[in-house]
Amino acid sequence: MTEEEARALYDYLEANTKVSGQGDSGARKGVCASPGKVSGLTRILKSSEENGKVKRGDILVSYATTVDYLPAMKNAAGIVTETGGLTCHAAVVAREFGIPCIVGLKNAMTDFRDGNLVEVDADKGVVRIIHK
Repeated sequence: MTEEEARALYDYLEANTKVSGQGDSGARKGVCASPGKVSGLTRILKSSEENGKVKRGDILVSYATTVDYLPAMKNAAGIVTETGGLTCHAAVVAREFGIPCIVGLKNAMTDFRDGNLVEVDADKGVVRIIHK
């Protein structure tokens, strides 16, 4: 994919991604793509080249995933993406691996920082920061 094609895709996704709200508790809400509840440290991945950042039990946070993210996904206790729906890559892989996953959580890459301790309650589609 060229840089121009990537920018066009990004612009399309930005324009067509539903904005998720914050709950009363400050929790961020997205869409449950794979059920379960888990806590762990966030690891923000801007590209699959950062797969090594995700250690066993971490929460993988990315804009979206592709097959290149599989090494990180295998280590993750939970997955959170800014885009996607029930049939996106992250959702399908998370269900196959039995990993709690929330997709469509707008601004996840900026609302969370590397190393935040979070609770991912995918049953409710909610991610809550436990400790910054």
